[in-house]
Amino acid sequence: METRKPPYVWCTSVVILICTGAFLSAETASSQVKTAKPKDSALEQLRNIGVKVSKAVLSKDTETLLRYDRPDSRDSDREVLKDNRSHLHCMLFDTSCISGGDSRSVYEIFHTAHRLEIKVRDFGIGLDGKRWGQLLFYDGSSVTDKMLRSPKFLCAQDGKKLVSWTFKRVNGRWESPHPLFDDETDGLCPE
Repeated sequence: METRKPPYVWCTSVVILICTGAFLSAETASSQVKTAKPKDSALEQLRNIGVKVSKAVLSKDTETLLRYDRPDSRDSDREVLKDNRSHLHCMLFDTSCISGGDSRSVYEIFHTAHRLEIKVRDFGIGLDGKRWGQLLFYDGSSVTDKMLRSPKFLCAQDGKKLVSWTFKRVNGRWESPHPLFDDETDGLCPE
């Protein structure tokens, strides 16, 4: 004769297994939180700048962009941006007037991205004693982390699939020592 366990024994076993699994999952998550790196508020501020400037590019809000421009260039860049055929305006907003090469405007790179992403790169303390960082803007659906670690890829795709903007920390704030989006610099091609 076959003996059957009463249904409450089976239910109790299931509850114990579920509770044990939930406890182990919570314990694992808790240990991961403890070992995670603490957030760096300075890099978080730099990332927030990236979010603001990406929205400004997509809405063609030049005043917001100029807020993050190199301090000694803001006034002259404001005047230059009034000319829709200027190099700066074309580089930012209009691929059709970029001369030479196969570069695209920052606006086109952002607007056509399926998943616009921002990577913050921490360069640490430079020779000038200031902390340096860089924002990379790219389409996360076609550019991988592995690609972003390749200097050859970064150089080949600068202005095509991605753009950068370098900043340094001055008096507790991030300032750009370069023109908007590292225009007219070696950018991602240092050599």
